Amino acid sequence: MSSSSGEGGGRGELGADLVDVLTRLGEVDGEEDTTEAEAAGYRQVVAVGDRWGLFRTWDEPGKGDRPVAIFTERWAALLASAVWVAHARAPLLRLDPLSTAEGFRLWPACEMAEGATHRPIGWFRSFNQPAERALVLSAAMVRDPEALASLLEAAGVEAVEQSVRILRRRLRSHSAEGSAED
Repeated sequence: MSSSSGEGGGRGELGADLVDVLTRLGEVDGEEDTTEAEAAGYRQVVAVGDRWGLFRTWDEPGKGDRPVAIFTERWAALLASAVWVAHARAPLLRLDPLSTAEGFRLWPACEMAEGATHRPIGWFRSFNQPAERALVLSAAMVRDPEALASLLEAAGVEAVEQSVRILRRRLRSHSAEGSAED
C-alpha cells in the first residue's frame, strides 16, 4: 500500500529520511565526547605484506579495509592495540592544578567535581602532566583484560615468565602478611 501524502515510507523517502537524520546528527556532533567510540574495536593485529596493521575487530583487511596504523614490528602493533582503546577512555584519575601544603592532589576523576568530599588518593611534589597521563593510561589498561593480554604478548615469553615469578613472590608475601595479622 502506498501513500500519496509522503508518509508511505517508500524507498526514496527512506533514503531522504536517512540523509536528514545523518545531517541532523552532524549538526549536533561535537556536543559530546565521541573519542571512546571512535577508538573502539582496534584490537586486530594483522600481517599486511611485510608489516603489521592495526584494524578494528570487524574490519576485513582482505576486502580492502585499511588499518588505522601500520608497523614494521609486530610487538609495536600489539602495544598500539593495547593503548588505542585505553587512551580514549574517560580518565579515572585527575591531577589537581592547585597546589596544597602536601603538593598537587591526585583525585579519582569523579572527586574533582565541585562539592566532592572524599580525600585525594595521592600527591605529587610538582604538577606533572606526563605522569598524570601515564597513570590515566595505565588505569585504563588494567581495567581491560584484552589490553593486558596485548601488553604481555608484546613483552615476550621471558618478560612474562619473570613477571609470573615476581607475582608469585608478591602473592606469597601478601599471604604471609595477612596470616601474621590474624
